Amino acid sequence: EPIEETKTLDLLQISEMRVRDIKRRLVRTHGYSNTELAKMLDKKELIHTLSYEEHKVYQNIQEKKKRQSIKRGIITALICVCVVLFWPLVVQVWEVGSVNFVVYTDKKKYEISRCNELSSKKGYIGILLLFLLDMLQLWLTTSVLLSWFISKNKYFFPIPSLSIRPAALLAASTGGNAGPLGQYGINIGSMLVTWTLRYVKSKVEDWMGKVLNKAMRAQRKAQREWESNEEKEERKKAKALRKEERRKRREEEALKERQQKVEDAKQRSASSVVTNSTTTKEGEGEEKDGGDEKKEETERTADDDNVTNGEFYSQGEVPSWLNDGTKEEEQQSQQSQPYGDSGFDELD
Repeated sequence: EPIEETKTLDLLQISEMRVRDIKRRLVRTHGYSNTELAKMLDKKELIHTLSYEEHKVYQNIQEKKKRQSIKRGIITALICVCVVLFWPLVVQVWEVGSVNFVVYTDKKKYEISRCNELSSKKGYIGILLLFLLDMLQLWLTTSVLLSWFISKNKYFFPIPSLSIRPAALLAASTGGNAGPLGQYGINIGSMLVTWTLRYVKSKVEDWMGKVLNKAMRAQRKAQREWESNEEKEERKKAKALRKEERRKRREEEALKERQQKVEDAKQRSASSVVTNSTTTKEGEGEEKDGGDEKKEETERTADDDNVTNGEFYSQGEVPSWLNDGTKEEEQQSQQSQPYGDSGFDELD
């Protein structure tokens, strides 16, 4: 807020004033009443009173200036911090905006050059209408963005107020009360204006394209009327040559696609053959390992059966791991039976 520049008096200026001027200043500037002034009989008392009041005013002004300078310093520091933090974003936005501006200007230059080549007055009118619609869209977008920070301004786009209150609609459908949320809504006026401008712009672009196409056809027709037979034949030959080149190009592309498909099929078949051979080798190795294990198991079972059936005893081929055990058992049985079988019979 701007500080009111009020001129204060110092003690030297007040001492030079007359009593009547001092009283008038105390009444008008500092709000003293006549009763209060009647109590001040001496001029020195009036001078001290006015100087005190002037000093208070001066101190208030200085305090306001200090507060304002502190606020400005804080705001400046925040702006500097934001600029440092968001500087890459600012640079990116500037680059994008400059690129879009260059693209827009190049597009308009090309459109104007085409209208100039075709000498189409309607084309110039279409370019002017498109430019006005683009400016209206820019004005609308800027107004909507600034409306988040500024409440109202006479330079904003005149957007109609068409608010939709979701809470009120839900309350009306359910039969309840929306409460304080029913007062809040969404203004869809800017959306409707944007959609309208885009629709009008698309229609103007379509109309402009038709106008330029018609002008180009008329220009070609006029050129053909003034052409000689030789020029017509040359134009037809050039057209046939272009068609032949396009046909050859298509055939070459189709041939390349077929060759690529054949190579892909060969690669897939080769990879499938390699995978099948690896799987068969792994299966054969597993079968060999399984056959050896089965042979070992059958030999072990055969040895166990021979031992249990007494084949080794009948053939007199007692294995070493059984021979030691049988000898120890016979010795223990002889020691436990010193008299033999007959001894037991005699005892009985």
